Amino acid sequence: MSLNADAERTARHALIAFGVPFVVEVGPGVSARAWRGVLPPHSRMVTKAVRSARTYRLIKCGSNFVLRVNGSPTMTTSSLRGALDALEGDLALHVAATAPKHVFIHAGVVVLRGRAIILPGRSMTGKSTLVAALVAAGARYYSDEYAVLAPTGQVLPYPRRMSLRRAGRAPRRIRPRTVGVRAARPGWVIETRYDARRKTLCSTDLSPGLVALLLLDNAVAARLAPGRVLPAVRAAASMAKGWSVLRGDAGTSAGEIIANCQA
Repeated sequence: MSLNADAERTARHALIAFGVPFVVEVGPGVSARAWRGVLPPHSRMVTKAVRSARTYRLIKCGSNFVLRVNGSPTMTTSSLRGALDALEGDLALHVAATAPKHVFIHAGVVVLRGRAIILPGRSMTGKSTLVAALVAAGARYYSDEYAVLAPTGQVLPYPRRMSLRRAGRAPRRIRPRTVGVRAARPGWVIETRYDARRKTLCSTDLSPGLVALLLLDNAVAARLAPGRVLPAVRAAASMAKGWSVLRGDAGTSAGEIIANCQA
């Protein structure tokens, strides 16, 4: 079947997440469970699409899957998983960059005794592995990708599936059992660096000013919307203790971090 014929058979869904409207159009061969599983947390259907909403179209064309964003081809792949991962990544970043009220920080987040532990860091810095270890050690899962700050500095849950990378294999996607459901007050902001030779944590304190800079450096919309980002970052930094940590094994480090936060 031709690309145009498949496109004509797409089902159109208008949605919104964190105040950002978007449209997802899917064709035959893509189940509702598959594409809904990669939407940003807290996405919900709306009755009418906003005219300026970003539009994603995912269709099957022959043996391939084609993803288009605002009409432009973005990916053609034989793997539905690959197309869904591309949809998830682009959509999550779009929401993070354009949310009108919330501030998205590249960070892992867990909550311990009602207080958030925020672990700023871009992809490939090991934050998902450390988040998984903290959850295994008793913390509650909030996110392994974004710390979502309300204007007051409170941290909202962003409970997407954790993505744990494996050498030479596709990431393992899991949903933790203990997932946060309400906003939490920031308790600690921890900058982490990995050293395979480390047996115990080596940590130094960070001032509130350095904590704010660390959050700002990892804020998705820092340059696009500084007037929205700065107040939330300052508010979060004023509530949290800051540490810079050199860590080794994630499991051992998670136990030490939790012990230090409880001290």
